[in-house]
Amino acid sequence: MRRRSSSKTGYAEWGFGSREPLPAENGIDEQRLRLIGLGERSFQKSYFPELKKRLVELERFRALLDRASDLIFLVDGEDGRIEDANVSALARLGRTQAGLRRMRLSDFSELDMATCLAGEAPADRRLETVFTTAAGERFPVEVSASSMLVAGERQCVLVARDITERKAAEDKLHLSLREKETLLKEIHHRVKNNLQVVSSLLHLQMNELRECAGMEALRESAARISTMALVHEQIYRSPNLASINLGDYLEKLLVRLVRGFAGQCSVAHEVRVPALGLDVEKAVPLGLIVNEAVTNALKHGMAGREAGRIDIFAEETAEGAVIEVRDDGPGFPPGIDLPSGRTLGIQLITGLARQLDGNVTFVNTPGATVRLGFPLEKA
Repeated sequence: MRRRSSSKTGYAEWGFGSREPLPAENGIDEQRLRLIGLGERSFQKSYFPELKKRLVELERFRALLDRASDLIFLVDGEDGRIEDANVSALARLGRTQAGLRRMRLSDFSELDMATCLAGEAPADRRLETVFTTAAGERFPVEVSASSMLVAGERQCVLVARDITERKAAEDKLHLSLREKETLLKEIHHRVKNNLQVVSSLLHLQMNELRECAGMEALRESAARISTMALVHEQIYRSPNLASINLGDYLEKLLVRLVRGFAGQCSVAHEVRVPALGLDVEKAVPLGLIVNEAVTNALKHGMAGREAGRIDIFAEETAEGAVIEVRDDGPGFPPGIDLPSGRTLGIQLITGLARQLDGNVTFVNTPGATVRLGFPLEKA
């Protein structure tokens, strides 16, 4: 017997069965029958198009995942077990779908599952880890992890990208950079040595001369060369080859000039400069300007005195930086037109200030002050 009925849910219900008499106490009771049957349930025709559409969408989605070059995993949020993986993941790891589903992510990666799967990490968090293939090969990956709730259960979608080639390129770039840094350090070291040789030759030449104006010119030239050599020495010893610490440089420069002063005056000094970085193009002319200002202070501000003072102050401004070299001597001679002075020192200071796109002023405060303002390149 076959019977059809319709349910309120839109299903068609079919029943198949037969009737047979039930046994009584004294034989067969023909009035009491038992229905023995089998039922089935099927969709009505109106539901098949929607079902077919959903199946096609799932097949397209699966095909899309399997054609992706990235390694894609669906991970159980409770125990970290792999629930699914695309073809690229299976191929790169050298595993089958069935084999991978018996594994946890921690079985072949160094990923911190507590952070990735507990839902504490923000969506699409990116991190780097290492995967291990079935053959034992380890390779670096960049992982994007997103956690979500599916039917009330926590799951995690991991998208991993093999970055072996990128890491190799980065390593090659870092090696090349280290080689260039080493070469650049060596160049600065050799330039510094060559300048020191020139300075030493000038000092040897001075030993051959008697005290005269020519000897003083050689001494000043040797000091200028040593000032330039100090820039290259600072860069050679600095971890940053692009710039030097201005405060350290001016401190060493002032100490060296005061120590080489041949007069009888005891010179106290102070350098107060903020943490400013200066590249070679600015450090060399700036050092020469300070060298000329300090040399002038030693020659004229300390002459005939038992004790004196020379200070270097600097501050960063909205326009750049201002550096002052001050002494407590008698100051500049009255009536002298310093900016247009004909002495070599004044000509060097004004010319080098123009090279820095800066300006220089000479002030009696009392004592002599050389003030230099110049722009700084903002990082």
